[in-house]
Amino acid sequence: MHCLVFGILFAVLVSRPPLREYADGVGESTRLGLVYGFVIWIVAAGIVMPIWLQTVGFQGAPPLPNFDVLSLVTNSLHPDAYNRNLTP
Repeated sequence: MHCLVFGILFAVLVSRPPLREYADGVGESTRLGLVYGFVIWIVAAGIVMPIWLQTVGFQGAPPLPNFDVLSLVTNSLHPDAYNRNLTP
């Protein structure tokens, strides 16, 4: 579910000025998607998720910060997939 929310948020962000002018072509929108995915990885997966899981008492919570390389790859690629399908 969070992937859908992050994807829709990305589509909204790149459809509004000033980012709209940088999302004209496939290359530009791909770069924006990768940057957006990297920011999500740092903030949501690297910091917020470990804090949240530790707060609710989840025994298998990852360490803080959680900068796992596989997580970086998946968070960097999925916003671009949404970008290609949801934005003009």
